[in-house]
Amino acid sequence: MIRSLSRGLDIIAIFNKSDSASASEISKKLKMPRSTVYRILETLIEKGFIYQHSSDRRFRLTQKVSSLSDGYTDEDHMANISRKFLEEVYPRTRLACNISDNFRY
Repeated sequence: MIRSLSRGLDIIAIFNKSDSASASEISKKLKMPRSTVYRILETLIEKGFIYQHSSDRRFRLTQKVSSLSDGYTDEDHMANISRKFLEEVYPRTRLACNISDNFRY
């Protein structure tokens, strides 16, 4: 595991649960040294994923974060969660198995 990447993702996950956070809050929640948090936050700022608001000095996500999931669709999600089920059904039935999101009423 790449520790710095893991820590960066943990920090981004914190912002998914709250609108903003200070470096101190992140440090406490993740039990991570504040200096490490600051270095990761600086990297995320340089990459355009977060910014520090001038009025309260708290960090917030930018719109760029949504680009991280651009290549992942609802159809991909459905395929991922249904794959295991379909792999279990086929050996028992020997019938073609597929799933569709084309519902007709």
